[in-house]
Amino acid sequence: MHGSCSCASVASLPQARRAAPLPPSRHGQVLASASPAGGHRARARRGRARAFLGVPHELTDAIDGTFGAAAPLVTLGGLVWVNRARRAAERKAARAAREAAAKAAGAVAEAAVSGAKATAEEIGAQQWAKLLVCLAIDLGGDSSFLLPGLGEATDAVYAPLEALTLTQLFGSGALAGLGFVEEALPFSDALPTATLAWVLETVFPESAPAKWLGVGAAAKGKNRDEKKKK
Repeated sequence: MHGSCSCASVASLPQARRAAPLPPSRHGQVLASASPAGGHRARARRGRARAFLGVPHELTDAIDGTFGAAAPLVTLGGLVWVNRARRAAERKAARAAREAAAKAAGAVAEAAVSGAKATAEEIGAQQWAKLLVCLAIDLGGDSSFLLPGLGEATDAVYAPLEALTLTQLFGSGALAGLGFVEEALPFSDALPTATLAWVLETVFPESAPAKWLGVGAAAKGKNRDEKKKK
């Protein structure tokens, strides 16, 4: 009696084991991975990731439909290629901008050199001699710094002399007054009044400072007319 019961229980043991279900966690995972809903969720996750990276939904669907499981690798490769192409385009644009800026700077420099050459050619020998006189006037005024204690005394003598000389050179009372004040005031001898007046008269005759000081083109024409009348 007892022997038959033990044999029956032993015989039924493998069948019970074969009928035992899988653990709930593993069973659920297997079903989720094998079911269409699990694959749909995986594709949805990949789609959200590619959307985060800026890939359009239409392109995402096309990549999924064409490449299937290899879609993430294809998307990554495409992003890398697009990023490299974008950087190459940016470098090319920056290089083109630098070349354009260099050409523009070269054109400006060439125009400046051409203008300087033309201006130098227009200046006659008399005007160059006038520049030498202006430099001598300014150097004479600066020499008062070489005599400590006597500099201001010499300025009192040199100021009217400079004003008279500027009047003879440029025919401008405003410039003569500026030269007198510049020499008479202390610590202002370093201002090269005569040389600046020559530059305004020769290079910038139409500028506002030249007109204010009476050394511009209009002032020179007026002085010529007055000399003709005399």
